[in-house]
Amino acid sequence: MPHGTPDWGLVGPKETIYGLDDLGEHAVRGGSPHLWDRRGDVIFQTIFAEGLEGCVAGGLLAGDAANLFTGPARQGAFCVELVELGEVGHGAIVYKYLPVPVQSWIGIEATFMPDMVTESAEIWLIGSDGVTTWEAAVRFDPQTGNVAYWTGAGAWVNFGSIPTFLMITYPPYTMKFVMDYLTHVYVRAILDNVEWDIAHVPVVNAGVVTNVYLRGMVEVHAVADETTHMYVDSLIITQNEP
Repeated sequence: MPHGTPDWGLVGPKETIYGLDDLGEHAVRGGSPHLWDRRGDVIFQTIFAEGLEGCVAGGLLAGDAANLFTGPARQGAFCVELVELGEVGHGAIVYKYLPVPVQSWIGIEATFMPDMVTESAEIWLIGSDGVTTWEAAVRFDPQTGNVAYWTGAGAWVNFGSIPTFLMITYPPYTMKFVMDYLTHVYVRAILDNVEWDIAHVPVVNAGVVTNVYLRGMVEVHAVADETTHMYVDSLIITQNEP
């Protein structure tokens, strides 16, 4: 019987990958979670299959929680369940500290599942170069469908929207953004199949510090006086984004 070409062959046009000079498809078929937006060089990725894998999970105030969960995972045996009480100042988070990477375009993505009382699902990159702390974040509001970026002092600016999510029992939605760590501006944001150009929007200057670090974080907030449960999987941080 006839045989096809290898996954990395050069025959035939492809919509999502290149042949030979892009082995992204080969990596995904080998189990990599870096499958939604394959741009950038991975510096950290986890599907929580072996536990928290160096991540920190918890809540901002008493009653908030973040725990490994054996139910609705996108990949592997576990995901992280974020539980938040819907009160002022509360939030449930999972985050990873990394050494400061090369000063390039840095990306973060996570797959998540909000519930009916989730007010916002947020992904953050917070980093210090030893002089200044820079904060960048993108959030999705499942109550309105709005997507926004962080401008500091509690202020979010909407830049797009998507139709209402289908609330199902495992995390199927992926959100990502990229920031320029050298010039400290946003670059682009992605939620599922929609991509927005948010280039040149300034990243927040959060003040002077002496520590040097990069932190990637996922955070959830609930509608007031409600308790939300949001599941998070496949946390990925990249550098050298094109």
